[in-house]
Amino acid sequence: MKKNNLSLTERSSFINQLRQFGILRVIKGFDFKIAVAFLIIYHLDGKLNLNFLSHDNNSSYITTIIGASSVLFALTITSLSLILSFSSSNFVKFLHKHNQFSSILFSFWLGNGAYLLSIAMSLLYLIVNSSKLPTFHATLFVATTGVFVYALADTFYLLGIIIRFGHFMSAFEDELQK
Repeated sequence: MKKNNLSLTERSSFINQLRQFGILRVIKGFDFKIAVAFLIIYHLDGKLNLNFLSHDNNSSYITTIIGASSVLFALTITSLSLILSFSSSNFVKFLHKHNQFSSILFSFWLGNGAYLLSIAMSLLYLIVNSSKLPTFHATLFVATTGVFVYALADTFYLLGIIIRFGHFMSAFEDELQK
């Protein structure tokens, strides 16, 4: 289906936004690389018995991840709300003209999605009986931690978007002055 044949709702869906943004762009992103590096370091630390990192699949770590993810999710939603509230329709047109609007919105969608996934995986970790599924439980612990690290690194990227947003507003004001 061509982009023009899609409704506005379909074009703004997560899957279509991901296609437009590009999955490779996500995978090649700094935040993804940090999460993968963490997982590699964590794995090597355990395999080589270096013991620099804790390998106790402890529920208290997961509870901390739930709390931190929840707070950071709320903060990023608040940031997005503030950005949208400061955006006039003319400013949104300016962002569209410079191919920035969808990128800004999708970045928040992706970042908050990572926090929601982190929360969901953490809750699953707490629900699953570790004595019945020890391998799954241990893998879920590492995966949950990896998703959380990705979300944290992505928050740094979202901070950059907020700062760039200020620059875009300044450029928009300059354009209005001309």
